[in-house]
Amino acid sequence: LVYALFAAFVSDSYYQLMLTLVLVWACFGLSWNLLSGYTGLVSFGHAAFFGLGAYTTALGQLHFGLSPYLLIPLAGVLGALSGLAVGLPTFRLRGHYFALAMLAYPLALLYVFEWLGYQEVTLPMMREAPIAYMQFDNPRAYTFLALAMLVASLLLTRWVERSRFGMALLSIKQNEAAAEAAGIDTYSWKLRAITLSAALAGVVGAFYAVVLLVVTPVSVFGMLVSSQALVVTMFGRGVGFRVLGSAQMGGRFYFQQISCAIFQLVFAACRWDERLLPRLLLAQCFLTTTYLVSDFVFSYAGGPMFLLLQFFELPGDA
Repeated sequence: LVYALFAAFVSDSYYQLMLTLVLVWACFGLSWNLLSGYTGLVSFGHAAFFGLGAYTTALGQLHFGLSPYLLIPLAGVLGALSGLAVGLPTFRLRGHYFALAMLAYPLALLYVFEWLGYQEVTLPMMREAPIAYMQFDNPRAYTFLALAMLVASLLLTRWVERSRFGMALLSIKQNEAAAEAAGIDTYSWKLRAITLSAALAGVVGAFYAVVLLVVTPVSVFGMLVSSQALVVTMFGRGVGFRVLGSAQMGGRFYFQQISCAIFQLVFAACRWDERLLPRLLLAQCFLTTTYLVSDFVFSYAGGPMFLLLQFFELPGDA
């Protein structure tokens, strides 16, 4: 609610885009966390599912004239199927071999889409019915949609965390051999985790294409895309995170995750353009106040202050 009110008072389209992308990457981080956070299997390949979702929206609208309201759920289905297809052979590997195998999928898809001639796909502008194609005049609409998607992702994660599904995944993370000895079908649960995680990543990628209107292989399959999920989820580990994806973190985990992403992106934008300093100060006051309230409620310190120290290069021991 506070974020929505803050977005409502931002009039500049560029800053509004930044507010939207913060939420998009937060959702992408949650999708990564559904697999890697709960199972402990580090995935460097989530860009594959993200990119497939983005290209599903772009090509579906370009060649078939379909609406994103149909294409975004379709991207989730395609992401789930691709996650299942990836998981079937890849979960035979463990540790570093699994991580390196996952890294190969988005890189292979990048070259495949370049070879197919989709170096740059632009979504057509639908002047006749822009609302039906999610092309809004007011950029705040994308921020509100992204916020709704983030809330849905958080609720999904909370459901997984408190269900038998989440308990099985956490047992795999703690000791997979012991989990198997206790009668847990670890292979089956990991397949379900990557299917759900990939479905959410596909939905996020599809919405990302709608927001930016341009899709290129590097922008959706590149290594930096997969690293975004890791940065958003893991930045601040050791400054507040003790067990990634642990059910004990609850609301504190999600606030740390989102606030770290906000600080990272705002500070990066400030370094690119000094004119962002006034807006940075406003964002800093807003987020610091939010953080202090959260710290009072949860008695928990973490990532945002560490990022603040890093940005100003002040001495501080994380």
